[in-house]
Amino acid sequence: MLLSEGTDSSDPLTTMGTPLGTLDFAPPEQIESPGNVDIRVDIYALGCTFYTIVTGEVPYPDSKFKGFYAKMDAQVRQPPPSFAVAGAEVDPAIEAILQKMCAKDREQRYKTSKELVEAIDDVRKVLFVPVYSTTAKQTTVFSYLGSRRDVRENEWRPNVALAMHNDLRIDRLELFYEPRDHVLLDQVCIDLKQVAPQLTVVPHPMPFDDPWNFEEVYAKLFDFMKPYRFNLETEEYLIHIKTGTQVLQICYFLLIGAGIFPGKLLQSLPPRPEQPEEKAVGSYKIIDIDPISHLFGGGGKLFGGKGFGRIADLSGTTRQ
Repeated sequence: MLLSEGTDSSDPLTTMGTPLGTLDFAPPEQIESPGNVDIRVDIYALGCTFYTIVTGEVPYPDSKFKGFYAKMDAQVRQPPPSFAVAGAEVDPAIEAILQKMCAKDREQRYKTSKELVEAIDDVRKVLFVPVYSTTAKQTTVFSYLGSRRDVRENEWRPNVALAMHNDLRIDRLELFYEPRDHVLLDQVCIDLKQVAPQLTVVPHPMPFDDPWNFEEVYAKLFDFMKPYRFNLETEEYLIHIKTGTQVLQICYFLLIGAGIFPGKLLQSLPPRPEQPEEKAVGSYKIIDIDPISHLFGGGGKLFGGKGFGRIADLSGTTRQ
């Protein structure tokens, strides 16, 4: 199990009787009983690597623990490496992760790599909030309140989840809703404020007599979008297609293609079954359909010139 008496401790090669691995990153059980190890050996070694990257030296350096036996004894008997002891200024939550990774008793370590990743991700979400340039464009999202999808009983709520992505900064949410859903609207606004304090929610009542009536839905969206003051120099625009009827989603597509809405589609997706750690967040995709805008002739004309732009221009009168 051990090096022979005459072996030079600086020799990097593993020789007969040497515990397998690099001693600077070896946990106690690998030294004392190398035949009885599991994934927690790697978690300990990863913790030592983490410590070395942050502090610039291995946990038990040659300057303090001279010789092979002294270093081996340190891995077994000395306290786990500590950022605080080394003088590295890190958040206590990160220190706690290191301490658990490098616990001398392997029963106190993370039991799986998944458990470790989840712990790191929890800390990342709290500590490493993206910093956005004050000169960058702001992002405005248009969306429809999901009368069933956005209720609090659901673990994944599309409009709330949108504001929970660390890599998707939303500054303003133009939120359409059915007036009968005003209680749900209030709940969603409260919950959005909790997960994204920087977000401004602007509610817009948009009732439909028949949400499956294509002409009515397109006309009301057109009437809202046409006078809207889009500012492409300072803002980017996305339109969320997860909530609302399929008719509503098709109308979004047509409004972008016709050049009425100068933005992109935003599709949100629920968490995948194989990744439960995503839980309430899920994922999203941004879809740019600008290349097909030429199909609309730039003026909303489609299907032989009888364009939906013409239908919507008749707002307030009998529509063709």
